[in-house]
Amino acid sequence: MSMSLCSVLSPNTGPRKTGPPGLQRLGLLRQASGCFDPRAVPELLRLLDDSVSPDSVQLRPIGLGHSAWLLEPKEGGRCDRCGWMIKQVSSVRRKNLPTELENCDQLLQKFPTLVSDPSLAFPHSSVELQSETYEHTKDLLISRMCPGVQLGRYVADLDLRKPQDQEQLEAVAMKIGELLAEFHLRYTDPMTGEPTYHTDFHPSNVLYDAKTETLSIIDLEGMGSLGITDDVEKFERLLWGMAGERYASAFHLRYTALAPKVAASRSSTKSTATGMSISSEDLYPADASVVTRLRRGNSFKTLSSLAVGHSGFHPQQSLVTLAWLVSPFEKLTEPTLWPVRKKAWMLYQKGQKECWYLQHVAASVEGVHLQRCEEFVRKFPEVLNDENLAFPHSVIPLQMGIQSCGRVFVANCPCNTTLEQYFADCRESKKDQHLKKLLFKVGEQLSKTLSKYRCSDPNGNGPNGPATAGRAGLRPSCVLYDAQRDVITFADFVWSDELHGMSCVDRLCEALRPFADERYAEELRAGYAKTARCRGRRADCSGQQACFAAPCSPRSECSEDSDGQMARSNLCPTM
Repeated sequence: MSMSLCSVLSPNTGPRKTGPPGLQRLGLLRQASGCFDPRAVPELLRLLDDSVSPDSVQLRPIGLGHSAWLLEPKEGGRCDRCGWMIKQVSSVRRKNLPTELENCDQLLQKFPTLVSDPSLAFPHSSVELQSETYEHTKDLLISRMCPGVQLGRYVADLDLRKPQDQEQLEAVAMKIGELLAEFHLRYTDPMTGEPTYHTDFHPSNVLYDAKTETLSIIDLEGMGSLGITDDVEKFERLLWGMAGERYASAFHLRYTALAPKVAASRSSTKSTATGMSISSEDLYPADASVVTRLRRGNSFKTLSSLAVGHSGFHPQQSLVTLAWLVSPFEKLTEPTLWPVRKKAWMLYQKGQKECWYLQHVAASVEGVHLQRCEEFVRKFPEVLNDENLAFPHSVIPLQMGIQSCGRVFVANCPCNTTLEQYFADCRESKKDQHLKKLLFKVGEQLSKTLSKYRCSDPNGNGPNGPATAGRAGLRPSCVLYDAQRDVITFADFVWSDELHGMSCVDRLCEALRPFADERYAEELRAGYAKTARCRGRRADCSGQQACFAAPCSPRSECSEDSDGQMARSNLCPTM
C-alpha cells in the first residue's frame, strides 16, 4: 500500500494514556481522505497488535452507517488474541457536547470497571485519524469483539408461529430486562444516585449468542450523554413493534422486578427525542447527598457528577464537559473559562455577555452550604430569578474514584465583566467621572439588594423590624457589570455575621484599595448611604445583623479568604 493512502505516524511502541484511567491512545493514522480506509488494515494491525498477520483476519462492516467494522479471524482460521470492534467517530464537537472520545474518557474516570465488564463492549483504545493536511478529522474507537448476532437478526431467524420459538424469545426478552437492570444499578452515579443511561438502547445494540445464551451491550460511546434518557421505554417500544406485546411485556416486567427503584423514577420522567423534562419530585434522588428536597424552581438541581483526577479539580481540563453539564441545549461551541479568584470561575461563550459563575466548595463543608442555600431559597424563592444576584441554582458533585471531593455551585449571571476588570479598562481611557458614577450605583444597588433580602432578627421582629444588612465578604471580583445594559450583579457572598469585624460595605471599600483611591470608596459609601436613608434605615450596617440566610448553629467554622488565608467565622461561607 502506498504511503499516500495511509501512513502510520505512531507505531506500536506501547499505549499511552491521557490520565489514569482513560482510553489508551495507540497512535495516529494519516489517511488521504481523512476517514478510515478499509485497505489500511495492515497499518491498523501494527497499532493494535503487530504480532497478528493481516492474512489471518478480515474486516467486516456492520450497521448501515459505513462507520463500524469487525476485525475478526477469517473463517476457519484461528487467532485467540485477535478480534476487535472498530467504530469511526467525529473529532469535532457539536454545540457544547463532548466528543464521543472525550465522553468515554470521562466515563472511565467515573466507572473504571467499564472496560472489564464482560457484558459490555466498551471502548478500551483509540486511534487518531489525520488528513494529509495534518488535520485531526476522526477517531477510531476500539472495543473487544463480543459473541453473537444483533437481536434484530436473531428475531428475524425465529418462526414466532411455533410455541418453542415463542417461549425462546420470551426467555431472551426477560434476560435483556435483567441485563439492563443490572447495567443501570451497576453504573449508578455514586454522587447523585441517578442511573447512567445507554441513551441509544435498541435491539441492534444488543448481541445474543444462542449457543452460550450470552447477551452483550455494544455502541456505548454515547453512554450518559445527551439523548434518550429512558432506555426501558425505547427498547420496549421497539421490541413491541418488532415481535409483539408479549415479549415487550416480558422485558419490562423483568426489568421492573430487578430495578424497582429505577423503574419508579421513570414514572415521572418523560423522554423525548430532543431531551427530557423531569418532574419536581425527581430533581433529587432519594439517596443523593442533598440535604432536603424542594419543589422545582425552589431549590438546587443536582447535575451529573464530574470525575476528577487525583490532582483534584482543574476546570480547564474538564471545560467541554462542564459546558455541557451547565447548559446541554445551549450553543457553547467555544466555551471560555476565566478565573475570577481562588476556586471561582466564569464560564461563557466568546462574544456573549451572559455567563455561568462557578465555585468549588470542599467536601468538608458542602453539606452546610447546601442547607444554607436551600433555607434562603425557601424564604426568598425570587432570588433565583434576580439578575442582581448570581445565586446558585445547580450543583455538580465532584467524584475522585468513588469518593466525593466537593461540589461545584453553578449560578447564572447576565454579565461576565468584573468590577476590577472594568475599572482597569476605564482607567486606561481616563473615564474618571464615569467610574465615580459607577461606584455610586454599586453602593445604591448593594443597599437595595441587602434590604430586599433582609430577614427577621433573632428577637422575633417581622419584616418591618430592624433591617438585616448582611456582612458578606464582597470583593471587586465578585461585583459583575454589564455596561450596555447598566446591570450590576453581586456574586460569591460569604454568609457570615462578621468577617474581620467589617461590614459588607467596608469590606468592599477595603478591597478597592489596590487599584482605586479613597475617592471611589467614598462614592460607593455615598450611594449606599443615600439609598439607606431613603428607606429609613441607618447607612452604617456595622451594628446590624446578618442578612443572607438564617443563622446556622453557633459552632465556629473556617472560611477561606481570597488571599488564601483562613479567617474564623461563626457561619460557613457558601459562595
